[in-house]
Amino acid sequence: MSCTTALKNELARFNPQKECCAAAELAAAARGMGELSLLGGGRFGLTLSTEHEPTALRMAALCRRLFGFAPDIALISKRQPRPKRIFSLFLDGAASLDRLGIGAFPTPLGGFIKDDCCIASALRGTFLACGVISDPEKQYLMEFSLSGETAAEEVVELLARSGISCSWTERGEKEIIYIKEFDSLVTLTGLMEGYSTLLKLENARVLKDVRNRINRRTNCDTANIGKTVNASVQQTDDILFISRTCGLSSLSEPLAQAARLRLEHGDYSLAELAAAAGISRSAMNNRLRALRERAAQMRASGITEPPEL
Repeated sequence: MSCTTALKNELARFNPQKECCAAAELAAAARGMGELSLLGGGRFGLTLSTEHEPTALRMAALCRRLFGFAPDIALISKRQPRPKRIFSLFLDGAASLDRLGIGAFPTPLGGFIKDDCCIASALRGTFLACGVISDPEKQYLMEFSLSGETAAEEVVELLARSGISCSWTERGEKEIIYIKEFDSLVTLTGLMEGYSTLLKLENARVLKDVRNRINRRTNCDTANIGKTVNASVQQTDDILFISRTCGLSSLSEPLAQAARLRLEHGDYSLAELAAAAGISRSAMNNRLRALRERAAQMRASGITEPPEL
């Protein structure tokens, strides 16, 4: 099941307590998935179409609650451009359309907003009608696909009143309102009462944070290993140069000890070498630096390693 279907299933089960909220939800859904047609004689008809059966049943239930009747749901099967089933409801009563603010005397969607609960209901109706949400483990994204700038402007206004940031673009003949910011996505999902999806969003963020921390730590450890290996190779090269030219016996005992430990433990870090010698990390670093400087001075004075036999 897709995340969009799961969220719509959850939202379609929510029953607004107030009639004003039911009106706001149905009015918003009508603008998101409705198609107005002229029937003749100055009469209008409104067809609500969706591929999501629970949404169609939800719209029918809202009609029954608001108008006292539930329109029949027609099932239409299409094969092009892809196989799909469309559930369609038809409203043709002037009183019903006027109640939704659609028809001869249109009412802006904002006219249905009596309180904050109505904003939530209108946004819920809009998502049921034309919303999609991506799998939060892949990306944070919710979109509303609307017909006409007026419908898009009304949705943007509702989102702004709820403190939700969004962006707007065109895709073909549709106006696309999309939300990518995680906090806005969480706010909107919770506002619409999509709590199961809200939990998925939070879980996805936690998993991403854990993965990012692990990756950062792994990268840091890899870089540290690389530094340790490079330092060990250079130190070993200097110590072998000293050993082959004048011998480790020419060194003081502390330097000779450090040289022998490095030759014996090429994979040890500075801290591990210090622990093996029973001294501090700083002291071991000073001894290795002294060996490096000794080798550099010898090379600068023209001393070279004897040829191999």
